[in-house]
Amino acid sequence: MKKQTKKIKNPKGSGRKKLFQEKYHEEIIQTMKKGQGVSFFAAKIGVSKQTIYNWINENVEFKESFEIAQTACQAFWENLALNNAVTAKGNGNQIQYQMSKRFRDDYADSSQINIFNSNNQNVNRSIKDMTREELEAYEKDLLQKLNLESNNEH
Repeated sequence: MKKQTKKIKNPKGSGRKKLFQEKYHEEIIQTMKKGQGVSFFAAKIGVSKQTIYNWINENVEFKESFEIAQTACQAFWENLALNNAVTAKGNGNQIQYQMSKRFRDDYADSSQINIFNSNNQNVNRSIKDMTREELEAYEKDLLQKLNLESNNEH
């Protein structure tokens, strides 16, 4: 049976053309399902990581396969974290680090906070863009809210 290949053009028109093979749909899912990332898959098939991202951008079906693979990879790491929590075996700090770097949308520490501005509108602000005075005012507001909640509980 002959392998099906599809030529993906180099956007600059120069250099070696990389061949995309239909089998990569399943291979990327199976690779990442084991907790391995895009770099591992790229090395396994002998292309650069950028080539993988180019294929994702140029091929809707491969993009879907990649998204499935990412979900499977995240499930692998979540299962590892759960197993670590239940058995207390493994390096919890390393697992936390891996998850925060691999799955930033779900596990990275947020540097954004929600505050109410002078018009009483909820605004999402980056901590690094706030002045010292704004941060102190935010802290004071939080402490007041915590005190109110604490007093209401008693």
